[in-house]
Amino acid sequence: TTTPHGLAAQLTGHTPEHQLTTLTTLILTTTATVLAHPDPDTLDPDQPFTNLGIDSLTALQLRNTLAQHTGLPLPATLV
Repeated sequence: TTTPHGLAAQLTGHTPEHQLTTLTTLILTTTATVLAHPDPDTLDPDQPFTNLGIDSLTALQLRNTLAQHTGLPLPATLV
């Protein structure tokens, strides 16, 4: 589990490419967990969440989990 402080440490001082990879991995891993998907590596980051199987309830769960990981207040319309 990533903590907000841990995430900031993973991003601080790194290249934008590394930051993007770290955040993409966090989002895909969290999405896989919310969907009870066995392997986040098989999720296509270029697909809309609805194509991955996210509905309104799982979207809120995803948003809430990402908010916990980032320590940021994320809008309900994020997903």
